[in-house]
Amino acid sequence: MDSVSFQDGHETATFSVLLTNDANTLETISAVKKILVEAEQDFPPDMKISISMDATRFIKESLSEVSHTFFEALLLVIVIVWLFLRNLRSTIIALLAIPVSIVATFAVFPVVGFSINTLTLFALILAIGLVVDDAIVVIEIVEKKLERGLEVKAATLEAMKEIQAPIIAIACVLAAVFIPAAFLEGITGELYRQFALTIVVSMIFSTLVALTLTPALCVLILRGRKQSRFSFFEGFKDKFGGLLEILMQRKMLVLIGLAAVTICAAWLNKILPSEYIPQEDKGNFFVAVNLPEGTSMNRMVETLNRFSDALLRIDSVENISCIAGIDMLGGGMSSSSGAVFGILKDWNERTLTLNDVLVEVEETASVAIPEAGIFAMGSSSLPGMESAGAVSMRLLDVKNHSDAELAALAKAIEIAANERDELEGVRENFTVSKPYVDVRVDEDKAKFLGVNLEDVYSALRVNFSGDEVNDFTSFGRVYKVVVQADTRYRDSVDSTRFIFVRNAQGALVPLSTLVTLTKTSGAAQISRYNGVRCVNFDGNVGEGFSTGQALDALEEVVEEVAPNTFQIEWAEQSRQEKLAQNSVAQILALAIVFVFLMLVALYESWKIPFAVLLSVPTGIFGALLAEVLTGNLASIYMQIGILVLIGLTAKNAILIVEFARKKVEHGEESARAVRAAAQERLRPILMTSLAFIAACIPLAMASGAGSAARNSMGAAVVGGMFFATMFGVVIVPVLFALIVRK
Repeated sequence: MDSVSFQDGHETATFSVLLTNDANTLETISAVKKILVEAEQDFPPDMKISISMDATRFIKESLSEVSHTFFEALLLVIVIVWLFLRNLRSTIIALLAIPVSIVATFAVFPVVGFSINTLTLFALILAIGLVVDDAIVVIEIVEKKLERGLEVKAATLEAMKEIQAPIIAIACVLAAVFIPAAFLEGITGELYRQFALTIVVSMIFSTLVALTLTPALCVLILRGRKQSRFSFFEGFKDKFGGLLEILMQRKMLVLIGLAAVTICAAWLNKILPSEYIPQEDKGNFFVAVNLPEGTSMNRMVETLNRFSDALLRIDSVENISCIAGIDMLGGGMSSSSGAVFGILKDWNERTLTLNDVLVEVEETASVAIPEAGIFAMGSSSLPGMESAGAVSMRLLDVKNHSDAELAALAKAIEIAANERDELEGVRENFTVSKPYVDVRVDEDKAKFLGVNLEDVYSALRVNFSGDEVNDFTSFGRVYKVVVQADTRYRDSVDSTRFIFVRNAQGALVPLSTLVTLTKTSGAAQISRYNGVRCVNFDGNVGEGFSTGQALDALEEVVEEVAPNTFQIEWAEQSRQEKLAQNSVAQILALAIVFVFLMLVALYESWKIPFAVLLSVPTGIFGALLAEVLTGNLASIYMQIGILVLIGLTAKNAILIVEFARKKVEHGEESARAVRAAAQERLRPILMTSLAFIAACIPLAMASGAGSAARNSMGAAVVGGMFFATMFGVVIVPVLFALIVRK
């Protein structure tokens, strides 16, 4: 028997359902469940179907949590818009941009092959704060024209003449930021692509709404007025103008401050631990259980039963499934290995997190099965990237060393790796202690005695391994007929004396005269990576460290211990993290280059774009500082957030630069022009920035299923946008005055 499975102490027949690459998880699993319900009706009374692990449980809960975050963000944006506009008509016009842009974005999904998943919903949550920005800018300037006594239609027409160029410029810049990310390859590219294209499509529709629907609604809904509702803001604007005047006289101080922020951002980026994807609490866990090599299947089953009973006493555990005979760490089948699959209670029904449960699992194992080695882990955050730990490395033997040399080196690396604080629970899968029986057939003697060699090998196979020869049906059940020697005639190396084969003369010849059986030991299995023999190393990250630091530590250990005849290759999620380190830096650099070229084309100047781009480090500094303060790591979601911040920081700068440039073209001195432009644009900049921050606060404060990714991205964009707005409104005017001297 290759394996034995059971759930909560009951024997089971375990089946796994694997999806094709293009399958919809929710639809497929729903269809499978319907088939299982129909099949269960024909089962005997003492048999039932139990789903031990359901991937859609986390997906549904995560989508539900993201949906709640979506509506929370929408509500906060409504409040911010109302507080700034302080008028129901204006608020309605601004908010109508959200459903129009979002629904139009959904309509594009089938065309580009996207689905509604957590990543596209992340993008749409950010889009709530983005798509309302253009409408707010239009309404704000129309309101200002109305306060000067113009009729609604005239005010709207004059406002659109002023604002349509900045709106188009902002749309072009945001597209320039995200479009390069759509061309990344691999899993990292897929993550960026869905997010980037969702943002770009929503911004395109937002721009169209701001240029068409919003001005039309202004004419239809707004009413003229002569008294400003923003008198409370005028005093603040005057103080802001005074601050700018002081800073214009101390430009070097501003440049030093910008340099200091840039240096701090670079320092934070260096010290901030990194990871590829945050570890999510998916509501389940796995445990690899290993006993000494050569342990029987019966002993493994008994061990797993004890372990299962102990795990069920953990309050947060709902059910436990076990399979004896599966080696989760090395792969393949082994009677000395077993796998445990645990399902946790719903997120709102338990107080323990996944990490807390894993600690309890290890403590439980040390008491219930002290004779076994265990390795507990949660599900990978990326489907299809399951591995026996957060770190997965392959050590390639390119010079074909002996088994003994390879085993000694693997053990030395394992010991050295576990001594590093960045790593814990590192295990290698290569062992030469698995007991074997070496079977030698004396072919010359067999030929001399007239025994057919095929009969010798057939007798060995049938008697010791068993051979299925038939099946029969009885009482509605199908039974297999397996021919095999009884246990007492095959349990030792001298059992061949009980087995006979006939020679050509029909005489019986004992196998013991033809076969020599010797007890030995050897490799339990041989793993290969790209055709090269390798040793698999899997482990977890030490407390207080990141996966990036753990990967670097393991690489340093191999360089110190292993000779240069070995090579390192990373596997599963570790490989994706290593590949992403270079590709992400390239995409961020490309985004800045694309934005620069777009601004050069828009302004027909090589100098003015620097006034926009040099404010970007303030946003990056804020994002990194927020990640440090909230305890998040530098994951791919944080990097996507920084990509968003590049576009938004540039957007705020464009609102100031575009108006200042027009004033300069009309003959006004650059310092005075940019100071006036910054004062005029301060209110829409603060309105749009606070609306975006409000939309992202639910992301940063999310909890429950899938919250790790939302926290990482939310903290980055909230912190980055806060600092980009606070510093950008004073840095951009000074930079413009320095660059455009007139």
